[in-house]
Amino acid sequence: MKNTKSGLNKNKKNEIPLVRILTTKEIESLRQNKRDAYAQMMKMN
Repeated sequence: MKNTKSGLNKNKKNEIPLVRILTTKEIESLRQNKRDAYAQMMKMN
């Protein structure tokens, strides 16, 4: 039982950076989308 628990903890530690990378990429894409939308609005005017 102890071995499986330590293995799970190691996996969790490895997962956290992946989540951070995904969120930063999502934030960047959201910013890009906002910029694109703003540019489109300026073109409309």
